[in-house]
Amino acid sequence: MQTLRTLTKTKLIGYLQCHKRLWLEAYRKDLIHWSPESQALLSSGRSWGEAVRALYPSGILIGDVFNPAKALAETQDLLGEKAPVVLFEPAFRHSGVLIRADVFFKEASGFRLIEIKAARHPRPEHIQDLAIQAWVIEGGGYPLKSVALATTAPDFHADDAPLEGRLSFHELIDEAKALYPDIERWVSQALDVLGKDMPDIEPGEQCVRPYACPFREFCG
Repeated sequence: MQTLRTLTKTKLIGYLQCHKRLWLEAYRKDLIHWSPESQALLSSGRSWGEAVRALYPSGILIGDVFNPAKALAETQDLLGEKAPVVLFEPAFRHSGVLIRADVFFKEASGFRLIEIKAARHPRPEHIQDLAIQAWVIEGGGYPLKSVALATTAPDFHADDAPLEGRLSFHELIDEAKALYPDIERWVSQALDVLGKDMPDIEPGEQCVRPYACPFREFCG
């Protein structure tokens, strides 16, 4: 087994929920089993992304989901131009962690990050998510003037147009930056988990909170 030395935001979030989940996501993806409810949430997330992009018609989508190197290069090229730009799913990497942002703005006054969640209010796991993204982006040389979470009612569907006016924006740059020292520790500890055998962790509350784990069937 070749030890992985690169983390994604998703894997790091998985580590925070359960060390065993991180290990399985890295080495045993064949054991993933999404419940119908989880599959519906994943599909909803993709629909939300498309709906939010319609709010910024001049934005550019960075594709290359399965080619991180190409996504990173395209992001860097567009941000290297003088003109302001709005990017969807831009890629950033810092200290071995790769992230894709929902919406990223390059403006005359600086850089802004927006993450979208189907929730009424920010939750701790949302702030962790945002903090990891901001830590990677700033570590990559793009100082942020704003780190915001956009939320909406969970029962509001992405295809219930119009989306404009339905989002609440929460500025969380201070909360995100307060977690930067923790993130460095999380990265180190997560890589340590990946360098060892599968953790022996019994099923428990971590299997369903804050997210349903796709390895519950395997773990029993």
